Amino acid sequence: MTTRHLINSELVALLDQFPALQYTDETVGQMRAMIQAIRSQMLPTLPAFPGIAVSEHFVPGPEGAPAELHVYPGVYHAFNMATDAQVSQAAMRDQLAALKRVLLDPSSRSDKRL
Repeated sequence: MTTRHLINSELVALLDQFPALQYTDETVGQMRAMIQAIRSQMLPTLPAFPGIAVSEHFVPGPEGAPAELHVYPGVYHAFNMATDAQVSQAAMRDQLAALKRVLLDPSSRSDKRL
């Protein structure tokens, strides 16, 4: 299945500049190692912000494809571009934790294909 036809024709040339990803046991392992390295460098530098309230609600997705939704009330679209903001750093911390769960701990997934 391809979704290339859904891409704005002005952006197709830009898309072609990105290398294609091949998902194999080897490449997924390499991605997990890369993410672990990034996480180990970034996560300790992201401070905790007690003034930011976080709540988790699990939204069921298709069977075998769990979904996670994080809502940061009061922020605008692309708020994470303001990387010095406390809420942006909290969001980055949440994203890294989610990636860790999915990519670095395959036993936590209901879909064992990756």
